[in-house]
Amino acid sequence: LLKFSIGCGSLGLILCGALLLALKGQGLCLYTAPLAILLIWMGTRSRRYTDFYSFYYGGVYALAPVGAWMAVTGSLSWQPFLLGVINALWVSGLETLGDVSVCRVSRSETACGHSLVACWGEKNAVSYAFLVHLIMLMGMAVFGFLAFFKLAYMIGVVFIALVVLMEHWIARIRKKHWLGNAFFRLNMVVSLVYLAAVGCEVVLSFFDNFYRQ
Repeated sequence: LLKFSIGCGSLGLILCGALLLALKGQGLCLYTAPLAILLIWMGTRSRRYTDFYSFYYGGVYALAPVGAWMAVTGSLSWQPFLLGVINALWVSGLETLGDVSVCRVSRSETACGHSLVACWGEKNAVSYAFLVHLIMLMGMAVFGFLAFFKLAYMIGVVFIALVVLMEHWIARIRKKHWLGNAFFRLNMVVSLVYLAAVGCEVVLSFFDNFYRQ
């Protein structure tokens, strides 16, 4: 009962905060806020009902860059949608590898529950995660090309590719303890490196335009 009360209270605070941010932001954010909240709420429960919840999770996380772009600019463009696809692929593959880790530790169908591991088997699930992460890396490269990013971004993408390959190597050698560390540490590295790569390109572009003026 205590956990339920805390959960309800946390959900209420999140909803109130989202509503206040939408009211203070652009009109487009206000109109789409209820839909975003509904999709997030459904995403937390999709794990209980479908083996393909990782697809849905990825779709929900794809809303993050789109929502941030709308909040700042009040409009839509190709950039947030491509970033959303990249985010969706990353999260979907990561959730699948997370299920692989859980199933290896528990060694029971009950613990695996609804997941691609239970539906497709561990080998196919790991292959799926590798495929979507490979497409994600291609998406990062395409985004950098379309955004006219240069050396700093490409170095970041290459480094991320090496980290992703390391993560999947760990997943395939079946080391339970290593796989757990891979999720918390390597995922953090990917996020920070991508943030740094994009940040460097934006800052360098700003100073380049400043000195040209």
